[in-house]
Amino acid sequence: EKRHEVTPSGEDGYAKFQPHSRFNGKLTRPPAGPVLMLDFDGVLHPAQSGSLIYLPLLETWLQSFPAVEVVISSSWKGSHTLEGLRALFSASLRHRVIGTTPDLPGESREEEILHLVRQYRIGAWVALDDRAQEFPTTKFSNLVETEYFDGLAAHHLKVVERLFDAQAGKRLQSQF
Repeated sequence: EKRHEVTPSGEDGYAKFQPHSRFNGKLTRPPAGPVLMLDFDGVLHPAQSGSLIYLPLLETWLQSFPAVEVVISSSWKGSHTLEGLRALFSASLRHRVIGTTPDLPGESREEEILHLVRQYRIGAWVALDDRAQEFPTTKFSNLVETEYFDGLAAHHLKVVERLFDAQAGKRLQSQF
């Protein structure tokens, strides 16, 4: 399946669809630290509002934990380039968004994540997602579930820290 993006108006004044290269299912580099597998809808905003109202909360948390890297597991990976997804984040954090999970038709989000975990030998990972049913085998060890109509809250990020701590056998290093 070819993906396209809309580019600014051409000489004729009409927007154009152009194929673009994608990193879907790949990382720009192997992760050096723990990885946060990030969903958007029901996490960074309530439902499918697209407002990203909780992105500043997540970014503040990420600033405190500089070793944590981000992989986008959201369905947004199908409609945005990696560059476009990175651009949603503050300039100081964009380099920590290192890729997206693959699209594996018929597979759960968990399987898409586990594919990357195996491929890149990711030792510590936590998914921040609103759909526990997508994580049949890892929901107790690797998932922090948000509420679809509420989204991310500070207490979810405390649970993310605890799961990373449990996986590493030590406390996640905070910058502060």
